[in-house]
Amino acid sequence: MNKILKYALPAVAALFVAACAPSENKPVANVANAGNSNVNATRPASAPPTREVLMAVEKGAWEAWKNRDAKFFEENMSAKFIGFGPNGRTDKAGSIRSLTEQKCEIRSYTLADEQMKPVGADAALLTYTAKQDYTCDGKVGPPSVRALAVYIREGDKWKNTYYNEVPVIDPKTAKPEAPKAAAPKPAANTATNSNVNTSGSPAAAPATGGMTDAYMALAKKGWEAWKARDAKTLDEITSKDVAYVDLFGKFTATKSEVLKVWTEPKCEIQSVSVSDGKSVDLAQDAAILTFKGEATGTCEGQKLTPVWETAVLIKEGDAWKALFILQTPA
Repeated sequence: MNKILKYALPAVAALFVAACAPSENKPVANVANAGNSNVNATRPASAPPTREVLMAVEKGAWEAWKNRDAKFFEENMSAKFIGFGPNGRTDKAGSIRSLTEQKCEIRSYTLADEQMKPVGADAALLTYTAKQDYTCDGKVGPPSVRALAVYIREGDKWKNTYYNEVPVIDPKTAKPEAPKAAAPKPAANTATNSNVNTSGSPAAAPATGGMTDAYMALAKKGWEAWKARDAKTLDEITSKDVAYVDLFGKFTATKSEVLKVWTEPKCEIQSVSVSDGKSVDLAQDAAILTFKGEATGTCEGQKLTPVWETAVLIKEGDAWKALFILQTPA
């Protein structure tokens, strides 16, 4: 439900994994009747989420971005919202500022390929593609992106608690591009979840305490398994419905294909590390973990560079597992 300006052109794939080059990101708009702050995203407390209801909010967010409608975002973003800018995480206030204060000319956009995954009864994630035509601060945005939005039920309304997107590009023609602007600085004390960084840039220290440490241990296990090409461990720590979006915006929807993407490329990896973990609880048995991952080495001849990774986690039995993973350049 929110689009944050990022920069870009990416590189290779993995799980809780590292990748190559940087990547750009940002939304756009132009869907008739798609958005006003009166979008009805309510449902009885007992009703499961539906794709139609959540996409109505999502389309409203794109239209609100086009119209610089801060009221829509205030009403439809959770206080726990996490977004990403060139310097890393941003909170609700910083994201709204970025969306409504930047000088953008938005000519058109269309959303397609929508897919929804329930995350328990009170959370759900959406992934879709957006074709777009816009300019912000004189910079032309990527013509196509793959987006990930996560929603939670708050009272009788579905609110967005996470948004990020990756430009869809051809890895054979992609050229790395460094960030050209600083992320907006969020207002202080606007996020209610103590795990959300409100500084507008990555936190310097790793997370301590709570469930974040346990989630980060799982992330480290995944990266180590990726380094060792250990398909058995990767299978054990991912949900049967796991899906993945890589740094080129490619969406891999089935577990068998995801495991191939993580284990079959020719890589020479000397070391891996994960740091700066932050988590937000979506429900009793669901959470979002964001962290920075780094690897020393190459994949398919490309040098690996740091990434921001987002993992939507669910509890299956007694074990936490990854349901969805998205990577963007750090």
